[in-house]
Amino acid sequence: KMSSILAVLCGLSALWNSFVWFRLTPIYTATSCGHIQAELQDFALDGDAIKVGLEVSVHCQNPNPYAVEILSSKPGRVLVGPV
Repeated sequence: KMSSILAVLCGLSALWNSFVWFRLTPIYTATSCGHIQAELQDFALDGDAIKVGLEVSVHCQNPNPYAVEILSSKPGRVLVGPV
């Protein structure tokens, strides 16, 4: 009787491990990003400098069975030309 219980537990363990293996293989699939939108926030001519403020949004798809979180979306600066 004990061997039957052990056989059932081993079978259940094999089924569970197979499910997890199929669910998580491959470990990582590359995300794809697109639908990029840019919105002009500010535009100023300041002497010999041009200041442009843009807000850019990008939508990405994650085909993985787990969540990916972007932890920082701080605004930054882009400089063009000699500084």
